[in-house]
Amino acid sequence: MRRWVLALVVLTLTACGGSATQGGSGASTGPPASSASSTTSDPPPTAESSVTSPTSTAATPDPSRYSCVTRAERSRLISVPAKSGAFDAYVAGAGSVGVVLSHQSDGDLCQFHDYANTLAARGYRVIAVTNEDFSTEVVTVAAAYLRRKGTNSTVLIGASRGGTISIAAAPSVPDVKAVVALSAPATYFDLDARTTIARLTCPIFIAVGGGDTQFVSSARELRSAAKKSKRVEYVEVPGDDRHGVGFITGTPTVGGPLTVFLLTYAPAG
Repeated sequence: MRRWVLALVVLTLTACGGSATQGGSGASTGPPASSASSTTSDPPPTAESSVTSPTSTAATPDPSRYSCVTRAERSRLISVPAKSGAFDAYVAGAGSVGVVLSHQSDGDLCQFHDYANTLAARGYRVIAVTNEDFSTEVVTVAAAYLRRKGTNSTVLIGASRGGTISIAAAPSVPDVKAVVALSAPATYFDLDARTTIARLTCPIFIAVGGGDTQFVSSARELRSAAKKSKRVEYVEVPGDDRHGVGFITGTPTVGGPLTVFLLTYAPAG
């Protein structure tokens, strides 16, 4: 039976977008970070841009592109305008706590479709995006869309490079409540999540499979860099080679620890 390896780091700060010059009050525990840097063959992301707050949605996306979306759910497919161009998204749920779901490089919003519905059933207002430009702007604009719909706090959840982008976008999301990174590379072309995560003071959840060797060192580096976060929860599953969204859909999953993390630090409201 596989066993969970959990490293919990408790610090004392309470906000999420801290100054890079402030000192931390704690240190991560667990296995030492590898000195090897993670690499990826993903296409390069665009440069981070300023936040655009959309006032309306653009044309409805072609539903035939997203086989995960049922006929009854097609009204949940929207196209959200942004400075770099409109992006497709799937929205579900209601409530005051929003969740932005960012897929990994080999997918689109369908990778998080089922989990979006799961979170919506738990009382969250959710938007799963298709981020073709690998842009942090998509995350910040998606969060702004949720605020327009009535949310007052936001959780950013990303798989693989979606996790890196979520971390990089967090300082630009004014109401960010927590950040979740599943198998996220520490660097993704011009994005360095280690630099950004070092500024965050909100709770952070990091997960990686011990057999996903290309990304284990990245997960440990991110954990070590997150010294200002008031809570870092680190899950490394020994011998497990699943990646990113595989932790949400596979068995066993990090769903249990992740659910507890969300209920504790970003409960639906």
